[in-house]
Amino acid sequence: MQKETLYPLFLDLSDAEVLVVGAGSVALRKIEHLLSAGAKVKVVAPSALDEIASLAEAGVITWCKKSFEESDLACCMLVIGATDDPLVNKCVHDAANAKHCIVNIVDTPDLCNAIVPSVMQRGPLQIAVTTSGASPELARELRLGLEDEFKDYWGAYVRVLGEVRSLIKIRIPGSNKRRAPLYKALLQTDLKSRFEKGERPDAQSVYAEYVCPVIKRELPECIGDCEACK
Repeated sequence: MQKETLYPLFLDLSDAEVLVVGAGSVALRKIEHLLSAGAKVKVVAPSALDEIASLAEAGVITWCKKSFEESDLACCMLVIGATDDPLVNKCVHDAANAKHCIVNIVDTPDLCNAIVPSVMQRGPLQIAVTTSGASPELARELRLGLEDEFKDYWGAYVRVLGEVRSLIKIRIPGSNKRRAPLYKALLQTDLKSRFEKGERPDAQSVYAEYVCPVIKRELPECIGDCEACK
């Protein structure tokens, strides 16, 4: 029985082994998303769409031209079942669950210990929406609303925030608690509105314009550690 509430989690799939059982149009969408996350994708299916076969021929993925076997699960962090055969999907679920793998059987919440949410993405900013399988259609509607609210400039804005945060961590010694006022002050500036208007200041200029004045005002003892503030 599917639980009403799921634990939200973002996975780092960089170089992780991921198995996709099935090679149709649904599997292709899953494969594309997995590749964008840096996963090493292995596909198991007797036949495949031309697009999937081309990815295999190019060495982007591994395609095992056969039916699913339990041994296909070796070393896999994540397993996706995306066939149109309920019996095969159930077999994939049972085998993956027995090996304590993370498993998602597409459109079958009762056979999942993880559900892939509907995601709004702008660069490093991701907002995931799920109804825990109750209404994927509603999750998609909510995602579309988020896409209207968070325009494309958010990607560049959040990316620069991350780069400035890295500069602060390098230049200001001590704990995160000590640096917290700098992070907070940055969010209270007009930086976001500048990105919305089309400006694209880089991290170094943002640091000099917005962070250094706060250091001089609130953390003067750090001026000696930060070359940019001298």
